[in-house]
Amino acid sequence: MWIGIRKWLLILILALFLLAACTEPTTQEIVVDYSIAPRFREVYQGIEWNEKPILGEVISPLKHVSGSDIEKQYFENGVLVYNPEESPRFYLEVLDMESVPGDAEPLQDEHPPAYQVDGYLILDEFASLYAEHGKRWLGKPTSSTLWNPRLRRFEQYFENFGAYSFKGDSPGVAHFIPYGIQKCADTKCQEDAVIAIPPAKPPTSTPFSELARIAEDRLGYAFAGQVVFGEYQAEDGKRELIFENVVVYADPDSPIGISLRPIARLLGIPTDPLESPIGGMNFRAIEDEKGYNIPGYFDSFINLHSGYELAGEPVTRLQDMGDGVRRQCFTNYCLQYDPYASSQEQVSLLPLGIDYKAIIIAQSPTPIPTSLPAPALPPTPTLAPTQVPPLELGIWVLHYEISSSQSQIFGACAFVGNKPLQNYVADLSVTISSDEKNYHFPASDEGGCTFLTIAPIEKSNGTLIEYQVCITAPWGKLLCEEDSFHIWGNP
Repeated sequence: MWIGIRKWLLILILALFLLAACTEPTTQEIVVDYSIAPRFREVYQGIEWNEKPILGEVISPLKHVSGSDIEKQYFENGVLVYNPEESPRFYLEVLDMESVPGDAEPLQDEHPPAYQVDGYLILDEFASLYAEHGKRWLGKPTSSTLWNPRLRRFEQYFENFGAYSFKGDSPGVAHFIPYGIQKCADTKCQEDAVIAIPPAKPPTSTPFSELARIAEDRLGYAFAGQVVFGEYQAEDGKRELIFENVVVYADPDSPIGISLRPIARLLGIPTDPLESPIGGMNFRAIEDEKGYNIPGYFDSFINLHSGYELAGEPVTRLQDMGDGVRRQCFTNYCLQYDPYASSQEQVSLLPLGIDYKAIIIAQSPTPIPTSLPAPALPPTPTLAPTQVPPLELGIWVLHYEISSSQSQIFGACAFVGNKPLQNYVADLSVTISSDEKNYHFPASDEGGCTFLTIAPIEKSNGTLIEYQVCITAPWGKLLCEEDSFHIWGNP
């Protein structure tokens, strides 16, 4: 008996195996794991309810709107947009679809609304949500709170968002209608983003030599200053050029095609004794545990301008010149800090090139005609002389309406082309009733973003607070963006 059963079991297993072997393999669904664009990261995290982002999971790549600077990204519950031409620059896209289903009906008297906005009555469950995020993110309400008998839930519709709650939910609980998914399906948002490629920079008509043009593109006028002498052949046979602040020579082995002469040594600037680390300063070790301490404002400036590879190691200690002015020299240039200068000019290079020019003229160097071609230099994709990528700066605040008891959070993200600009330093200027206050952001993260929190602003409701964020690109271009917010919500 048992042998017979076992025989039939073996036959059944063999039949199933053969059936599986003959069955066509199913196509495996490919799951794409999208990530939140760095530009949107902090904004996304700041729009939350019950400690969770109200937008839900990201469902698309970053989308570039062709022919404009607009960027957007789709999430489960809405669409986040960045438009540098608008104020505020970050907002949720209007749904532009039928947001009120036909089976929803007005509330009965046993559920009295608790909040009235633009003639619409909003149930208490959604009043707190609207008080937190308001028109700034949700948009204006497009309906009073409704009851959906088919789904057995309360529903509230806004221009940019939809929310619902069930009868048994705890007070303050709100769920969100996945309109982002619906809009993504309508627009095919998961297809490859359309990227508008900016036109290349037109060829310059400057009568300077090719080396001068390359140096200015790589370093920037604000960094190097004007050309004061050159181009000529140096003693080592290399083509050399003197700017106000630095001395440049053609260097095919350099990643940017040029290098700086060690001007501090060439001018005979004495080297200071090495020192031990000091708290609150950035320390550069030179020998064993000894080196030089560098203040944050100099360290940030250096990192913004191609780092210590371009500046060289420090050769002097921080020097107090009086009245708050500080100086420090590095191998290839010297920096000065002036606390009374504008925020964009507090750190600057000393014009050592002018002193070096006097030495070179005394040597009667061989001039090089500017019509001669410059030596072949290695390409620098992000800083090519004929195609400097566009520098983009997006700024925002967490609260566009804020009370005098809340701290404001400022955000800034910078991109060179489509790549985040890392380790730049941004300056913040806040204007309150013609009184201007200046702040410094910390260095930007790997996503090109930096954030700063300032103390509450004690002003009356309705006060306009204007602010400006400025950054300097590695090649010297200064870019500033402005925006504003209001004081609101004070008792």
